Amino acid sequence: MLLFFHYYLSALLAIVIALLLGSFLLNYVVKLKSTNTYYDIFIKMCIGVATFTIVVSCFATKGKTVLVLLLPYSFLGYFLYKQQESNLVQEVAFSTTSKNSKYVFTWVFATLIFSLRYSMYSINNTADYYYYARLSYKILATGCENTLIHVTNGVAPYHYFELWLNAGISSVLGNNYYLNLMVVTFSLLTLLVWLGLCAIVEILLPHKAIKAILFSFLGLFITGVFIKYYTYFPYLDTLPVFDFNIWAQPKTLIIYVVLIASIIHFIKYKYTTGILLFALLPLVYITTAPSVLSGLVIYMLVDKYVYKEKLNTTILYSVTYVVISVILFYIIFAERTNAATLNVVELFGSIKTKINIVVVTLFQMFIYYAPLLLVLIVDFNWLKKIITGHKFVLLVPIVFVAALLSWALFPASPDNIQLFTNIAPPFINIFIFIILIYCFNETKKMKIAYTLLLIVFMSALAKDKYILNVDFNNSSTTLINRIKNKNHTSVSLQSRNDFKTIFNKNTNVYFAGNYLTNSYSNAYSINLSVHEIPINSNGIHAKTEIKLVENTPFYSYVANQKKNSTFKTIQRSQLDFITQNNVEYIICDKNYLLPTHIQAIINDSIMYNNDKFLFIK
Repeated sequence: MLLFFHYYLSALLAIVIALLLGSFLLNYVVKLKSTNTYYDIFIKMCIGVATFTIVVSCFATKGKTVLVLLLPYSFLGYFLYKQQESNLVQEVAFSTTSKNSKYVFTWVFATLIFSLRYSMYSINNTADYYYYARLSYKILATGCENTLIHVTNGVAPYHYFELWLNAGISSVLGNNYYLNLMVVTFSLLTLLVWLGLCAIVEILLPHKAIKAILFSFLGLFITGVFIKYYTYFPYLDTLPVFDFNIWAQPKTLIIYVVLIASIIHFIKYKYTTGILLFALLPLVYITTAPSVLSGLVIYMLVDKYVYKEKLNTTILYSVTYVVISVILFYIIFAERTNAATLNVVELFGSIKTKINIVVVTLFQMFIYYAPLLLVLIVDFNWLKKIITGHKFVLLVPIVFVAALLSWALFPASPDNIQLFTNIAPPFINIFIFIILIYCFNETKKMKIAYTLLLIVFMSALAKDKYILNVDFNNSSTTLINRIKNKNHTSVSLQSRNDFKTIFNKNTNVYFAGNYLTNSYSNAYSINLSVHEIPINSNGIHAKTEIKLVENTPFYSYVANQKKNSTFKTIQRSQLDFITQNNVEYIICDKNYLLPTHIQAIINDSIMYNNDKFLFIK
């Protein structure tokens, strides 16, 4: 309990610092008019968080971070903003200045809920987040954005923003990187999302301040409605892939924050700022690049040739800057290791697969969101009012289609589904929230909006992978005490049967003993059995599987031995690797049969859950 309150207070401290930093920059550096509306507080906190993150990343890497591209982009944005738009802040009908104590209490209570939520995150769903915490620690320690940890010498596209934010907060407060990521960083970003939703309600529903707080909280649970019986029907068995909101995929929180910030300015008729914010998404989350950049270009062309508007130079400048700067950045600081390549056959081949992805996904998304969109059947005037009243609405279908086609064009890697899931569902969820706001504003239909939100809320609570599954714990005291003063970079051994799926083969991410990250931020295990990984040479993921193996530390170590003519056997290389890297313990499954050469160097062992920890003599 004391541990939780430590991280809860850390979250509150991070929020206060972000607000103070943002307030100082907005009021005294940029010198813009300020009010205490939700919109104003949201903008201040966004500026504070962004500034802190960029400063940390730039100092740690000496400027060799993709986030450095946000600096000239911000100057470009400010120039276009001053040229085309007036005051940033627009007065609204209610303000947080009234009864400030009530709002402070709401903030503290909301942060408590968010912190509790992430401290209860199921350990079965955190394999990726152990890796993110490890990467967050590594990029700050080495000063290098490095997705493959021990292998690459340069940088690779990734979602570094929340990792640098976590690295900075963890370093300043002296927190464990994993616990800080889950309880502090994600709580801070969730509060930003909630404040952004409050700002949207504040603008669209004036004079309803108290209801806006509850309505926006329920909005955090917005997603489609998934019923487990769907999986019994053809083409719906994979629907759970899209079944998540921000609680199930907190790594997408920064996407929600940027999208909400952009949409708010569209709603306020500040299109230049809205477009600039939307266009920067690829700089903080690279998987959004294909859909965001192509979507903006299509939006610009539709605006010019369909609506006969002037050419939108803001889109032209912002897209050009993002494309050129990202390409140049990764050329200058290119990876110097093997990377998956794309050829014409992969791009244009397997047309049937691409068509299946498009058709089935469209069908699944319709089924998934149909219950929420039924509200439109009651009164189509709502949709007409939204479409004619807000220019951002046109971006929703354009970006959705662009994201879907991006995924369909590059299906070779299972991770490429993120080209769609990282942008399309968040955009749709926010759009549905706005639809429900309009529904809520109609007195006769207010109950419909609340009912639909409550259905989604209860649907989220009913799933094991969300709040009700409490499985958050530290490693056993015995194990922690035993490895306390040892080298926390260990090695692991697995049998060929342990690599059945492509995810099992990604040993850089799904490493043995990842739960040790709860106690030691630098805990990491290098797999010494990567040469046992079976490769399906005829499968669609064959090239990806090969690269997953080749981009592991031990495979590179053996390859280097062969290059220098010092390689003898894999067994000998395993022993050499252990000795040269001062490895002090090995992790393996409790049923793993130890080979003779490993048995010879083991002193004793202890068990933890299904893992065996072997301590070297």
